[in-house]
Amino acid sequence: MIELVRPDPRFHRSFLAAADEFLAAGEERYANIPDIRPDPGFEGLSLTREQLEDPEVFAPLASWTAGLAEPDAPRPRATSPAPSCGWPTGTSISAASRSATS
Repeated sequence: MIELVRPDPRFHRSFLAAADEFLAAGEERYANIPDIRPDPGFEGLSLTREQLEDPEVFAPLASWTAGLAEPDAPRPRATSPAPSCGWPTGTSISAASRSATS
């Protein structure tokens, strides 16, 4: 069953494997490799697939992504909090909420 889990550095390798699958299929927009320009109140976030190989680069991305559920988290303008923010884990489809995070 697929569940949403709180983004965490322990998902580093599986995140990269999923990103690689999307990139190989020509679906870059689903690879979740950030390229977000700065705007007032947000410093921006731009990383490459190669940079994300480094666990010390990936860990802050996981933390930032997990923090998007918080109302006061830094985020680009016109982006709202994502209370069900999570990364999928598992192999079959089902609904899951943030309360089912690990």
